[in-house]
Amino acid sequence: MAQPETVHGPWVGASAVLLVLLIGTGMFYYQYVVLPATTGPPHVPQNIVIDIVAEQWSFMWNGTLDTRSIPIVVHLGDNVTFHVKATFDKDPSFNQHGFFIQGLMEVPVTVPANQEITVSIVPTQPGEFSIICTIFCGTGHGNMRGILTVLP
Repeated sequence: MAQPETVHGPWVGASAVLLVLLIGTGMFYYQYVVLPATTGPPHVPQNIVIDIVAEQWSFMWNGTLDTRSIPIVVHLGDNVTFHVKATFDKDPSFNQHGFFIQGLMEVPVTVPANQEITVSIVPTQPGEFSIICTIFCGTGHGNMRGILTVLP
């Protein structure tokens, strides 16, 4: 029976060196290029002010954006201040809305007609949270909701 040929000489050493370089380059690339691109720098908490108009029967933020279709997006730890004003153009027989963010506020607040209240929160958990009206405000009351998204 013939013995298999063994490789001798500089090829073994050169192959080992190339393999070590390849693995080292891959580890360097992963640690300093791939990971920072996927995780990014840590978020620095900010002070955010959001103007909300509680209309019949929607929460509009910053003037024209309906919170049902375009959620409010903040980050974990942000100091978020809502200025909430109530209007009753469609049915003036009602005179107050409720404002409550489920999972982030302990108690709903009442917003009287044509007045503004201020609510401040600091989100402590990421996720999607429902903004709801807690006071019956007419036939479209059940649709008066919105979404607050808290990113990590």
